[in-house]
Amino acid sequence: MTMKRVLPCIIAVIMLWSARSAYASTLTITAPQQAVSVDGMAMVDVRLDSEGATVNALQTTVSYDASMLDFVSASPDPSFVSLWTESPHLVRPGIITMSGGKPNGGFVLDVPVAHLTFRPLKEGTADVSIVSSDSGVYLNDGYGTPTPLTVKPLTLAISGAMHILAQPTSPSHGSQSDWSNTRTFVVAWSVYPEYEVSFQLSRDPLAIPDDTPDENIGTMTYPNLTDGVWYFTFKERARGSSWGSVFRWAVHIDATAPESFTVLSTRSRQGGTGLLSFHANDATSGIASYIIRITEKPWWNPWNATVTTLRANGVLAFDDRSNITEVDVTALDRAGNARTERWFGEHPRRNQLIFMASLLLGAAVLAGLLLTVVLLTRRVKRTPTRTTR
Repeated sequence: MTMKRVLPCIIAVIMLWSARSAYASTLTITAPQQAVSVDGMAMVDVRLDSEGATVNALQTTVSYDASMLDFVSASPDPSFVSLWTESPHLVRPGIITMSGGKPNGGFVLDVPVAHLTFRPLKEGTADVSIVSSDSGVYLNDGYGTPTPLTVKPLTLAISGAMHILAQPTSPSHGSQSDWSNTRTFVVAWSVYPEYEVSFQLSRDPLAIPDDTPDENIGTMTYPNLTDGVWYFTFKERARGSSWGSVFRWAVHIDATAPESFTVLSTRSRQGGTGLLSFHANDATSGIASYIIRITEKPWWNPWNATVTTLRANGVLAFDDRSNITEVDVTALDRAGNARTERWFGEHPRRNQLIFMASLLLGAAVLAGLLLTVVLLTRRVKRTPTRTTR
């Protein structure tokens, strides 16, 4: 093969390699502290580097050692992703997934995608990594072209428990992993007069108390907190000595109901199987479950109602049930807040009229009973009492 033929081949290979290099992406697992104690919290970040390409979407599966770490929460803020199709959540112990994108895309250099919080379970090492076979970063080219992906894992070193003499606890938010709709956070600790303490509550998971001692009163109340994850940090020292280790307590607050949603119905043919589909969003803690309440009323006897309550997850199948007058779908978030939306059956106008007629009839019956009681009461008062001689 002559040099004239070899040279174009070499140039083509170089150009192909350069193109692949330009469009590669890297997903990295990082941690501000790679060494944590067994009674502390492990903060882990998923970060993205598009390495020169403009990308607009990604999907990521994170794997972690469930025997060493307990997943506590995921925070998508701040993040490269501005529109989540699947916010970071636990699929099963050891697996966390997420997917989303950014309209019009962007060129990014080591930006956060999601922030994960774990509770160490025992001493040792714990691996947290990206599952490359189930992850991808996609170009903003109108075709969703996947970029060659590089993943970088993380190993956490978990040491023994730190010694905190005061041992703070929370009577209002007793679990660091559960969401609560209580906006007031209360924390209490044992008071030792010869010890000084410093503490604070912050949205920053890496914040630490300053070195100025606070009043060692044994309890602190923080009212009217906004939704999200807060971090209470606490440290202590014997007077005249240096400060000890920092104690952290995650406070998960969600006092806002899920967003309004729509209950949609589809049926392939008359009398065939129908589907109700529904999908609610909750920006803070996420949707935990749905409760479905089906009310059936025959059109000829709308007051003979049959109510069925069940649970479903996003879709409900049913056969030809023309007697259904309304279906109430209640979405519950992880803090127990509820949002209910109603579907008025396959004959919505008729069923809404039946519903309103039932309310009016009920009101009329109640008014009639009240009127009867009033008239009887007046009659009894007016009836003269006979006396005997």
